[in-house]
Parts: sequence; structure tokens; C-alpha cells
Amino acid sequence: MAGFFNLDNPIFTFINKFVDLLFLSVITDVICLPALFFGILTFASTEGFYLVFALAFVVFTALIGPALAGIYYSTVKSIRRQRSYAVKEYFRGYRNNFKFGAITGALYGLFGTILFLDLYVTGKAPEGTQSDTARFIFQSVFKALILLLAMLFVYVFRVMSRFSMTYRSTVFSSFMMSIKHLPTTLLLLLISAFFWLGPVGFAYLMGATALDQYVVVCLPFYLIFPGLDSLVSSFVLERVFKIYTKKMMEDKKDGEEGEDREDRWYLE
Repeated sequence: MAGFFNLDNPIFTFINKFVDLLFLSVITDVICLPALFFGILTFASTEGFYLVFALAFVVFTALIGPALAGIYYSTVKSIRRQRSYAVKEYFRGYRNNFKFGAITGALYGLFGTILFLDLYVTGKAPEGTQSDTARFIFQSVFKALILLLAMLFVYVFRVMSRFSMTYRSTVFSSFMMSIKHLPTTLLLLLISAFFWLGPVGFAYLMGATALDQYVVVCLPFYLIFPGLDSLVSSFVLERVFKIYTKKMMEDKKDGEEGEDREDRWYLE
């Protein structure tokens, strides 16, 4: 009976990790909420307020980048490798990647808004304003660009949470990884689509038609899904990261590896 109350008991370990994931998910939800709010207003607004809401949306998407870097960093280091406290490592990752993460998040908000608006405009254009061939070409180009941005998305914030590089190198390396490891990229896209868009699809299948109905159905899922997305994705992505981490460590001189010798949680 005494073993049951041991804090190292698998049941308690599972509960602790679940609670940590819950905290990480809720923190991420709170940080992402302003961008979601203004994103909804942007696509539901009239022409008079569209630009104002769109600008606010782009500004607040800057907060999403560091949050995604922080939750991945904390999930791998604290949840999987059991190093330090999850919330503490979350904010460490958030702080260390705030500059690059904010720039990338804002750029995603800007380009994402433009591309989806272009898709909407070309899809709703009155008959006779453009040929069916031109419509198909434009929409195909916009969808291809959205796919490339999505492929980069599942890497870039996680790469910046792990590797110390210049901003240009971070983006370029993330893009090259997404192309070189295409099967992994496609799997990561499916995982992220399930955890981030799955609840919305489920609400739709349940018959939700109004925003408040979507909120009621989706909210319980989003209390844990951001953390689960990082956790499940890490089992796929860490295999890729280890390849590049080992190469970087092999290229270092012996005198430059002091910190790596003390803490190699990312290679476990």
C-alpha cells in the first residue's frame, strides 16, 4: 500500500505530467486568445473596421510565436526528460525566443491574412470578371503558398526553441528540414491539424452554427490539446532534431562543449 502513495508511482507520474500539460496548454491559450479574438473580428467585420481589426490581429499574432516555442521547449525538457519545472521552463523558452518568435508570428499573421483574403476574393469574384482558368491558377498558387507556410510552421518555432542561430539561419534551416524530411513534415501537419483544427471540425459535425456554440464544444479540448500537440509532435520531430544536434556537437571544439556535457537532455 505504501508503494501506491510513492510519488514515483507510475499513476502519480502520469497525473503530474497531465497536470503540467494542462497548465502549459492553458497558458498558451491565454496568450493566443487576443489574436484569435481579433482574427474572428477581422473576418466578420465590415469594410470600415476591417483594417483596424486586421492590424490588431497581426500585432497579437506576434505573441503566438514565442508561446509555441516555449510550450515545445518545456514539453520536451520537463514533461519527457523530467528536467526542472514545466511552467518555469515554458517561460524560459518564451523569454529566450521572444524576439525571433514575435517577428515570425507577426509575419505569419500578415501573410496568412493576405493569402486567405486572396483566396476569398478569387473564390467570390462575380462571373465574367476572370476566366475559370485564371481563377484556378490563382487559387492553386495561393493554396500552394499556404501549404509551404504550414510546412514551415510546424518546424520554425520548434527549431528556434532548440538551436541558437541567426534569424535567417533559423528560417532557412526550418524550411530545408521541412523539405528534406517530407514524410515527417506531412505527419507533423496531420498531428497539428488534428489537435488545433479537430475540435472545430467536431463542433461543426455536432451541428454548431453560432460562435458561442463552437466555444462551448471546443473549449474543453483546447484546455489540453496545445500541450498534447507538442508532446505527440516531439516523438516524431526529436528524431530529426537529434540528427542535427549530434552533427553540431561533433563540429564543436572540445573547449566549447562545457555546457553540453553538463546538460544533454535533448539527446536522451
